[in-house]
Amino acid sequence: MSVMSISGADGEREIHEAGLDYPALVAKWVGETIPELEAAICTGEINQLVEKPEIEEILGKDITALYQAIAQAKTAHDPVFRRGWTNLLLEDFQLALRPPRKLFKAKSLLGQSEVDNWLVGRNPPPLSVGHYQGQVALRLEQALSARRWGIWFEFNDELLARVYSLLLVQSALQRLSSNLKNLWNIEATFLSGHSNLSSEAKWNIEATGRRFEHLMLDVLNEFGSHASYAPLAEDILERTDLRVRFPSIKRKHGARIQVSLTADPENHRRKIGAMYLHHEYICLTPLDLAMCAFSPPSVPLFKDFPWNEFWDSLGGKHPDVNALARALHELFIDALSFSVLHPFGPMWLLPSTLRKLIRVFAEQGAIETTLHVRAREATGWRRVGSVDTFTRKQKI
Repeated sequence: MSVMSISGADGEREIHEAGLDYPALVAKWVGETIPELEAAICTGEINQLVEKPEIEEILGKDITALYQAIAQAKTAHDPVFRRGWTNLLLEDFQLALRPPRKLFKAKSLLGQSEVDNWLVGRNPPPLSVGHYQGQVALRLEQALSARRWGIWFEFNDELLARVYSLLLVQSALQRLSSNLKNLWNIEATFLSGHSNLSSEAKWNIEATGRRFEHLMLDVLNEFGSHASYAPLAEDILERTDLRVRFPSIKRKHGARIQVSLTADPENHRRKIGAMYLHHEYICLTPLDLAMCAFSPPSVPLFKDFPWNEFWDSLGGKHPDVNALARALHELFIDALSFSVLHPFGPMWLLPSTLRKLIRVFAEQGAIETTLHVRAREATGWRRVGSVDTFTRKQKI
């Protein structure tokens, strides 16, 4: 649908005629509107188009404000670079809203009154979700994360269904807004000529490595909201996949995590060698986890770790680090292959002690990398960050 044609009555009629659910309809409208705005940047018609009231109706205030700022900034843009990247960002957005492959029956964990309270500004209730082994509780962010695996819920209450559908769309729009804002910075870095970026967008949203990142995100957030995706510019320009925060670590933006499925020592060495200030990153790979299991640090976090249970869950202690790394790699690949068997997604196919090792490893890594950051800051070295050189100058 063109943004020129959507309006109240016509929009309602199209919803009825198309028979689309809300997330699918939003994915359709946004997928058509963003390319129109991008084309208008190139033709110089962005000022007129972005002020149309239909734009904000479709995209929301944040994305609309971003394009208004682009219209006012009068800065240079590269059409090929932007087209490739916006297409990928839209694919990522639509992936979050695509029709689910598996539905699990769900109801409010805390009762109908909690659903009603959401209407006056409170958080929606967590879910009690049924599956072949019984019931599990999912927090809001876990339910939204499950959609990335193709999982959604068959609600016993229409209002609850609408609430979660609305929040799913809002979450996807927020991620798209953040990515588009970061794209402005990435494009400025590309146009500066001081980077190794190419005009071709390189960000495979469906690659196994990307799915592994989401699996690690789910594991880190199993019992609380500790991890989030790093901003897109940090991902592309600074090798930061996730940011992780723990109450014991005072870092506003969290510790940086570089996630990789590599279990090969030589490949691991190359990756580490290519990272600037690599001691300030938590490297989360099967090989790093294996090294930790064979030589756990003598720190309070690992004091009572159930190592016997850990090895039993893997069929016994492996002969060496490399053998364990390969076994973990295979375990992760197998889990990703059967991602819709459980409401939690592939995370549930990993042994509980392995999931615990990942969380404790990340928390200890956050402590250690923070010490390196503080030591560097004390000597006056420059910051790692290179992603705020352009967009923070704009009032977006």
